[in-house]
This record gives sequence, C-alpha cells and structure tokens, in this order.
Amino acid sequence: MQPPDQRFARIQENQIVFTKVLENDEVVEIPFQGFGAASKDYDISIENRKVGAGMRIRGDRPLSFVNFWSMRKVLAMEPFIAMTIAPGSEFTWNIHYEYYTLPLTASPE
Repeated sequence: MQPPDQRFARIQENQIVFTKVLENDEVVEIPFQGFGAASKDYDISIENRKVGAGMRIRGDRPLSFVNFWSMRKVLAMEPFIAMTIAPGSEFTWNIHYEYYTLPLTASPE
C-alpha cells in the first residue's frame, strides 16, 4: 500500500482520515494490494459519521486490487477482480451494495 499525500489524508489504524477539505484539483489516491485467495476479503465499508451515512460493498470473487480515490465531494472505492475466461466460456460474479445510516458525530471545532 502506498501512503496518501500527508497534506490531504493519513492512515489511522484501519481508517483513512482526511486532514483537510479537498479543493480544486487536490486528489487522494491510495492503491491497496495483498488480498487473500478467498472472497472473504471482498468486504469494504465506507462511513461518513459527520453526515450519518455508510456503504458496504461485498463480492463473491477474490479481490486482486482496490483503489481508493477522492477529490472534492467524490469518494470511491474501486475494487478489481482477476478474470481468466477461455473462449466460449462464461464467467459470473456478484457484487452486493448495502447503504445504511449511522448516529451523527459532532464535527471537531
């Protein structure tokens, strides 16, 4: 994993914490690798406690790579899976998105 630009974000245990509000063309991008061979690692949660919303992404295939990307008001987790498909064969996968609410957390002053 490549650490984020410290001017914009930092890794704190299992969280990405923004150190400032992103402006103009400022971008935070963090590639993640090193997932296991089972699909159990394909379980990603994104939470914004300030607005009280969360999202969970789960898939039924092993992850090969995940890219975290954010700029201004956009935040995305981009999961990738490896596919080896012989001509004439089929390949299927499922992705489950779950959206939920959280208790609001006061913004630090």
